[in-house]
Amino acid sequence: MASSGGGMVLQHVHRLFGAGSVAGFAEDQLLDPFIADRDEAAFSALVVRHGPMVGSVCRLVHWGITCGPCVAQLSQVREAARHFAKTDPVVVGLHDSSGTADEVVDFAHKRVRNYPNAIDRRSNQSSSLGATFDDYGIHAIPSAAVIDRRGRVDFVGRLEEALAPAAKLVEE
Repeated sequence: MASSGGGMVLQHVHRLFGAGSVAGFAEDQLLDPFIADRDEAAFSALVVRHGPMVGSVCRLVHWGITCGPCVAQLSQVREAARHFAKTDPVVVGLHDSSGTADEVVDFAHKRVRNYPNAIDRRSNQSSSLGATFDDYGIHAIPSAAVIDRRGRVDFVGRLEEALAPAAKLVEE
């Protein structure tokens, strides 16, 4: 399920994902000044944070804290992140747009520690899980996407089924 929208995918990955902090700032504390004022220090911190993902195979995991199957699958995602910690693919979580940032961050600090996560922004569609979910055609969670080194979506489906396409891309 390849897509030619590679640039958009890379933009989403670079814009959305971060774990912890760079220079003591949360993701929104870096994005807001960069978007508003083109702040160079914020941009540099974002590059430091997201640079290692450029050119990597990315396994994007779509989930939500109120989704029982998603929470039950977290141990598998953590294990995959541990397994691939120093190699491709990069494992990244994308939480749906429900809940507050505080709720999701609190949950993630307790249960999701070894891979970066982000919270999707709300979509204009009322039945949507989030704007990025819409861009990927995701209408149910849990799910996973595999993104190749050029930023193209190679696979969208169940987490268990994402392992084979990710491994194939890593070998290429």
